[in-house]
Amino acid sequence: MNSISNKQLAKHFPLHFENGHTIETLAFWCVKCGKIAQDTEVLGQLSRMVPGAADIRASYHCNCGYTNTYRIRLKDDKSFTWLTDDVWHERRPQKLSAINHMQLWSSQTAYLIRLKWDCFWLHRKLKKIRNIIHISK
Repeated sequence: MNSISNKQLAKHFPLHFENGHTIETLAFWCVKCGKIAQDTEVLGQLSRMVPGAADIRASYHCNCGYTNTYRIRLKDDKSFTWLTDDVWHERRPQKLSAINHMQLWSSQTAYLIRLKWDCFWLHRKLKKIRNIIHISK
C-alpha cells in the first residue's frame, strides 16, 4: 500500500502507471458556481492501494463559500470512476470508429496545411518589412 497525504494535490502529478499510461494533471471546479480551481487551491490525498489504480480524495473551498469534495479512482486502462451523490459512476475511454478516425485525421491535416500556408505568407511579409527597414538605414 502506497498512500500519500499532502496539502496540495498538484504535487502528485504527473501520475505514472506501470503500463506507461501517464496522467499529467486533473481539473477541478466548483459544482455550485462553476469556477475552475487553480492547482494550488485543491487539497487532497492520493493513494495507490490497488495495482493499476490511483484513488484520490480531494477538496476545494471556492470563493462562493461552497466546499467541494471529490472521490475519484483513476485506472491504468484510461478509465475512471467518481462518486457523486453517493453513487459511483464509471467512464471508459471511447474507441474511435474507422470513419471517426479518418474524420479526425483529415481535420487535423487540413488545420496543419492552413497553418503552414499562413506561416508562409507571414514569413514573406516579414521579409519585405525587414528589407524596407534595411534599405531606409
